[in-house]
Amino acid sequence: MFMALLAVALICMPVSADQEAIEIEVAEVIEHADDLYDLSMVLLAETRVINKDDTISDEIKEVSRTIHKAAHELEHIAEHLQENTLELQPLIRDPDTNRTAIDRVIADIEEDIGDFLEILGNQHDNIHDLEHVVPASHKEHAEGVHNTAHQAERDAKHMLIHTSALTAALDVPAASASKPAESPGFGFLAALAGIAAVVYARRS
Repeated sequence: MFMALLAVALICMPVSADQEAIEIEVAEVIEHADDLYDLSMVLLAETRVINKDDTISDEIKEVSRTIHKAAHELEHIAEHLQENTLELQPLIRDPDTNRTAIDRVIADIEEDIGDFLEILGNQHDNIHDLEHVVPASHKEHAEGVHNTAHQAERDAKHMLIHTSALTAALDVPAASASKPAESPGFGFLAALAGIAAVVYARRS
């Protein structure tokens, strides 16, 4: 009876939070990758409206087309981010064994985010210029480009925060693994013995 109670108690003890933290960070990274793709599509849609309107001057269209072209690059990067982030899911099931592969994927993700932010940053002036030069009829679309670009920048930076947090979570089990396993303390065993005694007394 006592050994059975001990086994149940050990099974019910809370597991390390490290794996949970890893899974949370990967979920955040995946979500941000999806958000960046969606935001890239919004940039494409908003600039497309301006580009296809015959009432818009060629000068304004030139600015919009430059942003549109950059948005296509952002779209491709976001697609690659989606592929890489999904690749993390099976790898984190055994983070210790797959650590090298995980680190490679994280490095690729962070490189892509850097490229994403660089392309977006290069369009900063064009995005603000577009908002000021479009006619009132297209102000809403130019503002959409502006707001979406800022949201994409925030999400990309947040994604970097989560990749760093993921790396930190991955490092915790490695540090803990070097510590010898601790057996249950005397107080813990005494408590189980007390429970066993009560159960035995009730059955007598």
